[in-house]
Amino acid sequence: DNDTTINNTLVIGSSIVRSIDPSKLINTDVDCISGGTIKDVHKKLTSLDKSYDRLVLQVGSNDTTKKDATAQSVINDYELLLKGAKHVCEDICVSSICPRTDKPLSQEMAETVNAQLDQLCQKDPNLIFSNNDVTFRLQNNSINTGFLDFKGLHLTKSGTNSLAQNMKLVPKPDHKSDITKMFNPRRNPNQSIPQRDATPSSKNENWQTVKSRNFRNQRPNPTTPTNNKPNVPSKPACFLCGETSHLASSCWHPNAVTCYSCNQLGHKSSRCNNGSSPAGDR
Repeated sequence: DNDTTINNTLVIGSSIVRSIDPSKLINTDVDCISGGTIKDVHKKLTSLDKSYDRLVLQVGSNDTTKKDATAQSVINDYELLLKGAKHVCEDICVSSICPRTDKPLSQEMAETVNAQLDQLCQKDPNLIFSNNDVTFRLQNNSINTGFLDFKGLHLTKSGTNSLAQNMKLVPKPDHKSDITKMFNPRRNPNQSIPQRDATPSSKNENWQTVKSRNFRNQRPNPTTPTNNKPNVPSKPACFLCGETSHLASSCWHPNAVTCYSCNQLGHKSSRCNNGSSPAGDR
């Protein structure tokens, strides 16, 4: 194969992309900004000294943890980032914020942000939305913690390989099964050794991805007990409609629904937690 036929690609984002090894990919650079936010990526793009044919953005997780952050404030920053990104190249991939288990409120905000990013990309032919939930969640819709390190934020080798495949990065012939750097994420000493890689599905053929631990089996974060009932983590919901019976990839809603009670995206009025009385949805 002629490597010159592969678009010159830049992957830029927070430490979620830190384990991607550009030396194992064709015509791909990786710019990891540790602790990086959307504004940090925007600033970095304004000072590039090289042109690219394709740009992949993986950022936003750190923004959801900021004090006073809202889904709308994150989207506002992302819209400015996309305007700046279009000055770098025309082909832009928006890689959705990866699921995390360490901060439930941040994860909830990320799901809303992802729904709105999906809508933004559908309106612009130069934007492609890469939905990582399709591979980062198990069939029961719970988060695949086999893709996350023991802290529940950064990615394991399997998680990084899945992310790279979702981004449609092209591995070199000698690295088709693994494009990660030669080091292992720190593991909790009390954590059991992960299961061996399962046989790849047809969708993830040749990539080292694995479905191992289930988020539901993790001990829930301590909260104030109510009515002496056990604290069971709520089941993750589809970020298009808020229902827990399916993934966004199989949701019949083409876009995120809008709640008539609070006018926010990603859930129906019947599932609104903002205190307004249910009305309808669109």
